[in-house]
Amino acid sequence: MTKILLLGGALATALTLTAAEPQNESFFFDDLGEVNGVADNGRFAAIGDPENNRAYLWDSAEPDLFREITPDPEDTENLPSAQRITGALAYDVTDDGSIAVGSLYYRDGHTVPAIYTDGTWRPLPLHASSMNTNEAIAITPDGKTIAGYSFIYDRASEIGGRYYPCQWTLDDSGNYTLHAYTDIELPDHQGFFPMTQSPDGRVIAGTLYCGMSSQIPVLLVDGELKIFDELTEVAEPWIYKGKYYCGVGDDGKQIWSEDPNDPRIELFTTYYIDGWRDTGESLLTGLLCNCDANGNFYGRRTLISNVDEEGNATLTSVACIYNLEADEWYDTTDYTGFSAGVGRDLIFTENCKVIKDGVADPISDAYEIVAPSPLAGVSKISIDGTVLGGMRYEVNPASGEYQYFPFMTITEDATVGVKLTVATSANRPAFLLRGNTLTVSGTEKMSVYTADGALVGTGLTVQLPAGTYVAKAGAASAKFIVK
Repeated sequence: MTKILLLGGALATALTLTAAEPQNESFFFDDLGEVNGVADNGRFAAIGDPENNRAYLWDSAEPDLFREITPDPEDTENLPSAQRITGALAYDVTDDGSIAVGSLYYRDGHTVPAIYTDGTWRPLPLHASSMNTNEAIAITPDGKTIAGYSFIYDRASEIGGRYYPCQWTLDDSGNYTLHAYTDIELPDHQGFFPMTQSPDGRVIAGTLYCGMSSQIPVLLVDGELKIFDELTEVAEPWIYKGKYYCGVGDDGKQIWSEDPNDPRIELFTTYYIDGWRDTGESLLTGLLCNCDANGNFYGRRTLISNVDEEGNATLTSVACIYNLEADEWYDTTDYTGFSAGVGRDLIFTENCKVIKDGVADPISDAYEIVAPSPLAGVSKISIDGTVLGGMRYEVNPASGEYQYFPFMTITEDATVGVKLTVATSANRPAFLLRGNTLTVSGTEKMSVYTADGALVGTGLTVQLPAGTYVAKAGAASAKFIVK
């Protein structure tokens, strides 16, 4: 099912922005959904509606439109239930928009990871022991590495399986080869739930279920599990008011003993996280949900301090950034969590604020976003932080439940093929600035000029010193700044 839908309150399609009229542009969708992924260069976005299992793609060259890419259920209507596709979600998209990744939903309730390319959804390979829940959640800008997860049968687990991270790599024949990381050792719980992948595909990040029901941030770096907390399981008796639990008698009543050496004493698994005894009364919350090009991972975690001999401790929830190269954390109690960022100069928070150079402001104020309803926050951004994808919300008057609607914002500093004068929809060059290197795709050549009109370079790639420039490719042009 492919359908073009209009955005409510969208601005003009063809944008011609120059130094004389810098501004931010925001586009609001009237259909339910969440921005799950923004291409590194900001050109495209992947959107999913988890309530109705619908998938969409947004193209910055036509920013007031978004295209539904949900498969048509009628195409598989006559197949058995396990083969009847009922919907899809889109999670990420490549820089050139040729491949989107996500999951397909089937009538019997199971999901499979899949790619959308050439107008068709195609399932990705699955581990032989995969069960009902499997998704692809991220793809590298060049489309060569996909990250996701599978819930895989594991007889050692009390619930019969665990989430394991997976990657699919593009081989020489053009097919994706599966690597399911079932060799990593996970605690006896639901497993490792991935939430993002680094732009180079080396690192998968997410949350690890452990203890009673706690969650801690976790990484998979070059296939090796990186846990930041010490996890310990100990067989201990259940002690209540100085007495030891010894099971249930024939009369159905609990048996308690004051003798610590009573052979009837039953032992239970007790979980310790960094010395804190996880009883289930309080839980750790931790995850890493986004990363930038410099190895910074954004999320939240719970700090453990003041641990006593009985395993009691002080738990402090913080927003956090972890830098992989320096192996350093930045933690703050000022926010519940961080959702995305570019280093520490630009950070988006879970409570709908943006921190620019250490100064926090509401996202709507900082980017002059006038939305038809309150913003819920920014969830995904381009690699340079100039194209934003987020959600606004409304309260359903009938049910009282929150409903979420996606929005996209293109900032005045964006350098991709968004602030262009586009002659036709068939030819849409896309500019990408990384550091001092400007590249273009979708055309055979570009010309780059200074603000004064002096030609400084031509070709598909141009190296530039600091300054303000205008790039032209055919009928398209863009203004950008090299710092």
